[in-house]
Amino acid sequence: MKKLFIVGSAVLMMAACTETSEPCPPERAPVGYNVLAEDFPGTVIGNNETVNQWRQYLEYHNERNFDGIESMDADSIRIYPPNGELVVGKKAHREQLEKWLANEDVRWKPVWGTSIKSPNDTSDGAFVIAVSDLTTVHSEDSIARMNNMFTAWIQGGKIWAFWIYDRKFAADELQMIESAEAAEAQE
Repeated sequence: MKKLFIVGSAVLMMAACTETSEPCPPERAPVGYNVLAEDFPGTVIGNNETVNQWRQYLEYHNERNFDGIESMDADSIRIYPPNGELVVGKKAHREQLEKWLANEDVRWKPVWGTSIKSPNDTSDGAFVIAVSDLTTVHSEDSIARMNNMFTAWIQGGKIWAFWIYDRKFAADELQMIESAEAAEAQE
């Protein structure tokens, strides 16, 4: 009886451990559209490395680490802000940031982000789409909050371009953020 149990268990284990033809995780078909590209192949999930690079980039902004920011900027970086004033080149970016952040206490708090790329792209490059909450302290009595969405092209550890989209928070969103911050402060 004991031998029968051992043989039966071995057979069950061998049957359970067979390889399937399905990749793990399953491959997904590319999704999305681009009306500007004639033969757009869609997009697939990119890589987490570029997402982490974007988070580091924002952290350098919060720390006012202009050398760190410049080290991640491609020489010919292109920045497309909501006001339409294109910034081109790492030196122009640094000058713009130093001027802006000398006059404003601005902080980014990452909320979420993901990475996408063309299924045909074998490089380490990817678009990062990320959302951050932006807080600007004008004075003790004046704090502005905004939702920032970014689309950034990151390749070879460098930020080559990014686009910034701003949205004001609704009153209920502001209340949720302030409640969460108050709870955090009590911890």
